[in-house]
Amino acid sequence: MAVKVNLYLDERKIETGGKAPVKLRLYMSRTDIRHYHTGRYLLSEQFDESYLTTKRP
Repeated sequence: MAVKVNLYLDERKIETGGKAPVKLRLYMSRTDIRHYHTGRYLLSEQFDESYLTTKRP
């Protein structure tokens, strides 16, 4: 069984200062999806700059 892991910014739970929690999403199977809190909070711009950047060759 292959497990897929994604990081995502949970913008439904905005904290004071405009920061949202970064969470792990594990796809165990099509119906078994688990979410885990990482303990990190980022602004939307910070998340876009760090996680969604393109890799340089």
